[in-house]
Amino acid sequence: MSNFNKEQLAELLRKAIGPNRSLNQYAKECQISCAHISRLSRGVLFSPPSPDNLRKMAEASEKRVSYQELMLACGYTDKSVSLPTFQYTLESFGIYMENYSPPSEEQKRMIKEFIEFILRNNKQ
Repeated sequence: MSNFNKEQLAELLRKAIGPNRSLNQYAKECQISCAHISRLSRGVLFSPPSPDNLRKMAEASEKRVSYQELMLACGYTDKSVSLPTFQYTLESFGIYMENYSPPSEEQKRMIKEFIEFILRNNKQ
């Protein structure tokens, strides 16, 4: 995959593991082999993990990295439409879209208005 940035993925994985957890502990929580996580975190593999494994890695990251960030590093998403362009993602709030149907255009407008309302009131 030409858009796979193995260095960026390695950095995200080191962030996901965190300072107080071993690579082995993280691998167990991901249910992915420790050897595979190790190779990814050292940037020695030339192909990205599957989206399913990226989801597991994000869920085990204790909210240090998002699924969208991992997907982007692996070249699975288009930068022009990816959520990391926002300061927060839905995943950072514990909302995972696979649990829901995509919102309609009207629902998107309502969500946008609600978020703007919250952010405006947060300034005060």
